[in-house]
Amino acid sequence: MNEKINMNFEKLSITTILYSISLLFIFTNNHNALMIADYYQLFVLTIIVTLLSMTIRKNQILLNNSHLIILIFLMNFMIVNLLTPLKVDRGYFLSYLLYICLYLVMTLQNYNAKDIYNLISAYTHSALIMALMVILIRHNYYAGDFSYRYTVKFRGNETIDPNYLAAYIVIPALFAFKRWLMPVKKNKKIYYAFITIIISFSILLTGSRAALISLSIGATIMLYYYLFKYKRVTVNTLIKIFVIILISVGLLLIAINMLPQAVMSRLFESSYNDGSNQLRISHWIAAMDSIGEKPILGYGALETKNILLYSIHHYGDVHSTILSFWLQTGLVGLLCIILLYIRIWIALKKSIILKGILLSHIFTSLIISSQLTIGLWTLLILLEMIIHVNKRENIDFIDLL
Repeated sequence: MNEKINMNFEKLSITTILYSISLLFIFTNNHNALMIADYYQLFVLTIIVTLLSMTIRKNQILLNNSHLIILIFLMNFMIVNLLTPLKVDRGYFLSYLLYICLYLVMTLQNYNAKDIYNLISAYTHSALIMALMVILIRHNYYAGDFSYRYTVKFRGNETIDPNYLAAYIVIPALFAFKRWLMPVKKNKKIYYAFITIIISFSILLTGSRAALISLSIGATIMLYYYLFKYKRVTVNTLIKIFVIILISVGLLLIAINMLPQAVMSRLFESSYNDGSNQLRISHWIAAMDSIGEKPILGYGALETKNILLYSIHHYGDVHSTILSFWLQTGLVGLLCIILLYIRIWIALKKSIILKGILLSHIFTSLIISSQLTIGLWTLLILLEMIIHVNKRENIDFIDLL
């Protein structure tokens, strides 16, 4: 264990324990985009128990600018849904409210280094479970032998969209990669190397190009930090660079040989010529046209497909978190979310690793509509917790991961 932190005498908060359990059982989510609508029970329990714990123990309530931003977001969200001419989707409406409550409750109290380490561990292992399900079961997302994408199947024949599955597990893969290169507990270095490889291979099997690029962005930034900031540039460092490159090339070649030919075609050939990119761009243009009809207030909490169909008679998903926030919560709601990200970015200071992870997340969010996914809000909550512990206990960011 890193000598800067001794977690043996620190206690886990009940909030961290419940949230960790919620993440570990996400493989039972039963939503095709890993949203909270069909998997809310444990998160509601987390909120209730945390509030009771804070009340009984009379814990100090921590307030910062992010809470002001999220409260403005909440007020704007309520106004937008009161004024919208459309019928609000109850599932979307309640999901937004639950995420806002979860964010507020999770970031209002004190945490310690052990809370952060164990929550990241739970996040990572939740991704590992689903990655193993993808690799071992290999459920075809599309029916028939022509399928080239693999995912997880829930009860009732519900399957996760491979893009959303990959977007969820790519961030834990980066946390695992950090623990492989720069472990807090050195006896788990090999274990996290295994986790990194397993999750990365499962991302390849999903056929998600966005997640693959996202993984590359985060891993490259992390390698840069490890080789030129964490370690001094010496002969040994240069040898390590050479060895890492060899190992990476070797693992890539092995992965390519193990991938089904159809997946290879999806990642590097057919997907660039099948019209999917042009279709995505047409959906973005349609979303901008729809936003032009109601740029300030937006349309409220309902599926973006229905918004586009109602406003400009276009059928299709938006495929962008930014555009989805704008359509559903209006300009004020979008600005609140952007300010939240900017505030987190500034608070991370010189933490190259966490900023690299955040950049990876942002890239994926530009390609899919992840505004109501558990992965997006979990990362925002986790980063707020990390920032708080860094400031309160004066522990370097890298030593908390």
